[in-house]
Amino acid sequence: RGDSKKISPAIQQASEAIDKKIRRASIGQQLQHRPDAKDLKSAGVLKSEKISDALQGSAETLKKQINKDQVSHLLESRPSIEDLKRAGLREGLDIAPGIQERRASLSRKLNADQVSHLLESRPDVKDLEKTGIR
Repeated sequence: RGDSKKISPAIQQASEAIDKKIRRASIGQQLQHRPDAKDLKSAGVLKSEKISDALQGSAETLKKQINKDQVSHLLESRPSIEDLKRAGLREGLDIAPGIQERRASLSRKLNADQVSHLLESRPDVKDLEKTGIR
C-alpha cells in the first residue's frame, strides 16, 4: 500500500492487520445490510434463481429475440386491409378513427328505426286473413 512508506517498519505488520480487520468488519456490515433475493427480484436486478448469474444476460437476450420473432410471425400472418374489407370487418377506412365508432352506432340506430317502422306498418292478422293469407 502507498501509506506503508509513512509508517515505520516496526509497526507496518500491525497496521496491515488492523486494515484487514477494518475491511472484514466493513464487508460483514455490508453483508448484513444487503438486500435479499426477493428484494432483488422485485427491483429487476435478479432475474431468476434457476439460471446462473453468468447466463442471465444471455437468457434475457434470448427471451427478447423469441418475443421479437413471435411478433414478426404474427404480423406476417395477419390479414391485409383488403381481406378485412371483403370480410366486412374494416369499413369506413376513409373516416377518422375517432368518428368510426360513432358512425357504426348511428348506423345501428338507423337500422333499428327502419325495422321498427316496418313492423309498425305491417298489416295485422285480420287484414291478412281477409286477403286470404294465413
